[in-house]
Amino acid sequence: AADQVEVIQIQLTDVARTWWLSEEAKYKEPATWKQFTDGFYDKFFPKIAQREMREQFMKLKQWDRTVDQYAAEFTRLSRFAP
Repeated sequence: AADQVEVIQIQLTDVARTWWLSEEAKYKEPATWKQFTDGFYDKFFPKIAQREMREQFMKLKQWDRTVDQYAAEFTRLSRFAP
């Protein structure tokens, strides 16, 4: 998980990079993936949007999607699931 954070932090630019450098300084140990993603979503993804995604996840149905399409949507929304 710490490897994931290292890969992502290399890709951050501008405001996101500045934000992460200040966040990273708060940790005594390398940040975990959960710490990074929680902080990132709190900073850059409004709570109302997170709630909407959580509701979409809870109501998700396959309907006429292929299994691959459904799996992709499930994965996209699952990060907001409780």
